[in-house]
Amino acid sequence: MKKTGFRVDVSTLRKKLEAMKQVAAIQFKPDVMDYTKKTLATASRITPVRDFSLIRSNQIQKKGNQFQRWKEQGGRGKTKAQFLAGRAPARFLYRASWGQLARSLGLQIPESQQVKNATSRRDPIKAPPRAYGQIRGGKRTFSVAMFNPFLAMPSRYKKFTGEQIISDAQKKHERQFRRSVNKRLKVTLFAIMNK
Repeated sequence: MKKTGFRVDVSTLRKKLEAMKQVAAIQFKPDVMDYTKKTLATASRITPVRDFSLIRSNQIQKKGNQFQRWKEQGGRGKTKAQFLAGRAPARFLYRASWGQLARSLGLQIPESQQVKNATSRRDPIKAPPRAYGQIRGGKRTFSVAMFNPFLAMPSRYKKFTGEQIISDAQKKHERQFRRSVNKRLKVTLFAIMNK
């Protein structure tokens, strides 16, 4: 009978582990930024717009509305319709915050003209807190941190949070992101191991 037995060779595994130590996180920047861009575009698309009828009610219809208070404080030169028209663009501020965040990271996401023209309803105009992002890391980790304080503020106009919106948007693109990262990892390891 010839030699029999079992053998385990971990040399290939060791070679892969050594190759993985050489992989820098910054190599995955294109995948992370693509995932971020798609996520922010989806977040903008699924973020609800403020209800116009509720804005109209609060601004010009209900007792003690904003228009009446503005008039009592000396406001002049505007009709109710003009006053409301000046506040209507605020309907799109929640969506506009995702575009702000994207631009702070050097990304562009699709935005409607209404979103681009969104302005605060306050008179005089006072912009809400700006959304922004930060790119972090490089060698061992690479990440994008996102901050949207406007969507964290309580409001009578919304029943959602920025965290909820971004979480739902991330889920829509997570599988594609993982596939993309795995593909890049395989290509990178193959290149390192076959030097």
